Amino acid sequence: MEGNEQQKKRRTEILVAAKDIFSITGFHKADMNEIAKRANIAKGTVYLYFPSKKKLFIGVIKDGLESLSHKISEEVENIDDSVEKIKKAISTYMFFFKDHQALYRTLLHPDLELLDDIAETMKDIKLSKLPQLAETIKKGIKTGQIRKIDEEAVSYMILGMIDLLLFQWLSKPDKEPIEKKIRQINEVLFKGILNG
Repeated sequence: MEGNEQQKKRRTEILVAAKDIFSITGFHKADMNEIAKRANIAKGTVYLYFPSKKKLFIGVIKDGLESLSHKISEEVENIDDSVEKIKKAISTYMFFFKDHQALYRTLLHPDLELLDDIAETMKDIKLSKLPQLAETIKKGIKTGQIRKIDEEAVSYMILGMIDLLLFQWLSKPDKEPIEKKIRQINEVLFKGILNG
């Protein structure tokens, strides 16, 4: 029996291989043999960790979103200024997916039979950050940095802006640097679109 560290390492290797395959082929065309081969293990070993392709697909998404969630928490932990905290969360989110493009592409390949599971996973992990974002906005309102506004609605808007700009950037990542997209979000979010 493998030790705990070896099991974690093996699980990570499977998830990395699966993320790459799923991002290229989507769920249905992904082949468990190919995933096992890419992870340099036997197909049966994959099934010891993930009893089905569906569970592996959800595992890839869950693992990636948990990593994103931890990364954002780490990066904003010691920032008190509400505006700077929001800016840091946005840039961390964008850079994370720049560095994990295969994960983002996996999220773009949902299958109808997986939508409920994916939505549940995203609600549990990705959307769990919304109350913290809303609380940061609320704090900014109290300190006078941010005007009085519906903090929950704005949290959803920020997440939507990030996701759509990220989608645009990932369709042609060589066209412009991700930093430009981050600047665009911050400019619209904190300065608006009106002159004067």
